[in-house]
Amino acid sequence: MTTQSSSQTSNNWKQKMRQIVQNVTTNRTLPTNTTPGMTTPEVIKIYYESDFRYLPIHVTTTARECIQLALIEFQLNSNYSSRDFALFEYKLIEFKGNSSSMTTSVKRLSDNFQNLAKNLSLNSRLYLKPLINIGNGNTTISEAEITKEIQKEMHVNSLLTLDSEAIARELFERDFELFCRIESQQFVYDLNGEKNLEMFWTINQILIGMEQGGLQKRVKIIKQLIRIAYFCQEFNNFNTLFAILSGLQHVTVTRLKSIWDKIPQKSQHKFQKLQQLMDPSKNFQNFRTKLAEVTPPIIPFFPLVKKDLSFIDLANHSFIQLDDNSSQYLINWEKMKLLSSKIREIVAFTNSDETSIQIQQMTTQSISHKKIWDKQKMRKRVA
Repeated sequence: MTTQSSSQTSNNWKQKMRQIVQNVTTNRTLPTNTTPGMTTPEVIKIYYESDFRYLPIHVTTTARECIQLALIEFQLNSNYSSRDFALFEYKLIEFKGNSSSMTTSVKRLSDNFQNLAKNLSLNSRLYLKPLINIGNGNTTISEAEITKEIQKEMHVNSLLTLDSEAIARELFERDFELFCRIESQQFVYDLNGEKNLEMFWTINQILIGMEQGGLQKRVKIIKQLIRIAYFCQEFNNFNTLFAILSGLQHVTVTRLKSIWDKIPQKSQHKFQKLQQLMDPSKNFQNFRTKLAEVTPPIIPFFPLVKKDLSFIDLANHSFIQLDDNSSQYLINWEKMKLLSSKIREIVAFTNSDETSIQIQQMTTQSISHKKIWDKQKMRKRVA
């Protein structure tokens, strides 16, 4: 009877999980006890050790059900129960009136916590943490120990613990993939600028650097960002290069005189060289000269691309009058030729026969996460 009861409980649990997965991964109508109209799932990101997963959830999905889904995604459900794990929220808190002063908090989410996508802060991360020592006698771990572990992970997994070349390579591979997806027509349809995310990321890394380490850590972060910008130039990723330089030259960063005074001359010289390359004077003459010298794969500086296309678009009428006395208008094919020529020039940055070979070589040479950590540990031991 005990075996049958255990088997029945297991089957009931599997059926329930199957229903949860089915509910959150489709747009089917939710059970009657859910909020009407809330059929579209939200997506949350959950971290476990050095990995993460995206989980689709609904408003009524509880933290306990998220844990069950996460165990399936991380392939832990066959060996462990959802009661062996808990969800923890790591949150960055900014003091009111002082954007440079911040602190952190870690709290465990209750099993019945709902509407995670709305209730969690944008400055938060969700961690799936075991409540037992997996593989070590399955002894219980206190919440205080888990909190210390999460805070330690956030301190270790920072910009400074990663290899600058590896970061620049990952940025290039991501940006180049997106660049290759742009259709020719989109260069004409979308001539408006967008927010520069990498620039704000650069500023954010520097300003939050005082949270742990103060002035010295900010100096190290600026040096690291300069190195990343240098490797972006080496990989012909001029869009991200300009974004990082814009962040480093932002007023909230340049006003930190005491920090810039401590930047080594070697880094200062490298930074000045990059500034000269992306100097906007004479219509980016230095950059245009450099762009003519390099070979694909290339990620161009997109604001300049849009500027050139906008100039062609605005400086030439799309239709021209047949003659002064005529009411007929003809398509301005000269304008179309100019636009077509410029777009072909941009698309050619991805069309080289060597592009796939170079991308493959860069991927092959890419430093694995294990090698990055080993290299970093060796640096710390030598230091």
